Amino acid sequence: MERRNLELEQKFRKQFTRRCWFFLFVTILLYLILASRFAYLQIFQYDELVTKAEANRKTETAHPPRRGIIMDKNGEVLAIGNHTGQDAQL
Repeated sequence: MERRNLELEQKFRKQFTRRCWFFLFVTILLYLILASRFAYLQIFQYDELVTKAEANRKTETAHPPRRGIIMDKNGEVLAIGNHTGQDAQL
């Protein structure tokens, strides 16, 4: 009986060791894939990605301020349709 338990324990240990090695292999493989993708982007796609980033950063759009009727605290109109003399750009 004791010999059978010893054999089962050895079997489970061997199986556990195999699973650990498999997990380690898969983990290393995933990190290699990730590192190769980073290297590809940094080495081969660098110029294209820098150009896209610069174009994205320098986009100019006009956002005219919203203007409306200006009233005092009693609701009397002080100004209608006021217009701005400057355009703010980001």
